[in-house]
Amino acid sequence: MRSDSFTAQVLGYLARTEAPFTGSVTPTIPRRTFRSWLRAALTFTPVLVPEADVDLRGADLRGVDLRGADLRGVDLRGADLRGADLRAVDLRGADLRAVDLRGADLRGTSLRAVDLRGTDLRGAQLRRADLMEANLYGADLTGISLTDTDLHYTNLSKANLSGVDLTDARMTGIHLNSADLTGANLTETHMPGAELRSANLTSANLTRANLSTADLTGADLTRANLTRADLYCADLTGARLIDARLIDARVKGTILTRARLDGADLTVADLTKARLDGAVLAGANLLGADLTDVNLIGADLTSADLSDAVLVLARWSLETGWPAEMYERIRNMSDEIEPGIFRIRADEAWDRESAPEPALT
Repeated sequence: MRSDSFTAQVLGYLARTEAPFTGSVTPTIPRRTFRSWLRAALTFTPVLVPEADVDLRGADLRGVDLRGADLRGVDLRGADLRGADLRAVDLRGADLRAVDLRGADLRGTSLRAVDLRGTDLRGAQLRRADLMEANLYGADLTGISLTDTDLHYTNLSKANLSGVDLTDARMTGIHLNSADLTGANLTETHMPGAELRSANLTSANLTRANLSTADLTGADLTRANLTRADLYCADLTGARLIDARLIDARVKGTILTRARLDGADLTVADLTKARLDGAVLAGANLLGADLTDVNLIGADLTSADLSDAVLVLARWSLETGWPAEMYERIRNMSDEIEPGIFRIRADEAWDRESAPEPALT
């Protein structure tokens, strides 16, 4: 469809600051009346296919009904689409930088590879939208629902996602570096290999989330709920998990070097082969946790509850802080494998029946 076609002209009129048809032999049509006319016209023209050179930068498209339209590659930078009905619209490859989409209806819309940097999406509806490979760097999505949404390889770095519902969202390879996910609901999200460096996940719900091989270095997960989450081989170097819940979580092979786990609940968590060197676990609950072959060199486990924990082949150092009542027993069950470095022997079963009770405070 050529850019001088009927649809392109109509969309072009909407981009103007003055009312369309000015200077013609017919009376000038007020802008508000024209938008109403357009909505009626689209009832009979449900599929629009404008060329990529249609320029809608800064257009006032508030409340416009564009359901089912094909707007691939259209330039909508800075446009006002507040309250617009964009259900099932194809916006693949379009430029929506700094667009105001507050309250817009984008359910089932294709936004694949769309540039949405700095876009305001507060109050927008995006359930089941396709945002695969879209660029939402610095966008504001505060409090919206992204349930069952395709976010594979989407860039949401530095975006505001506080309070967002991402239940069942598909997020393989997503970029969330320095994003604000405070209080977000990420229950059962699938995000292996995700980038969450320095992300704020304070009080976020990550129950049964798949974060295997994800990069969470420097992330803040204070008071986050990671019950039964999969953190297999994820990198949480320097992360904060103070008072976090990791009950029955899979933390196998996970890097937690210098992480803060003060008061964290790791009851029956699988920490096999995890790296906890230099980590702080003071006051943590490790009841029944599996710490087989874990690296505890320089870790702080003072006042931690290690009742029924498995520590076979765990490595530790003279700098490792054990609960006072456990140190002698741990030392007697360990071999010095290099100066100042010890390993708990594999040929001696950890006697769960006689494991010491945590010290009363």
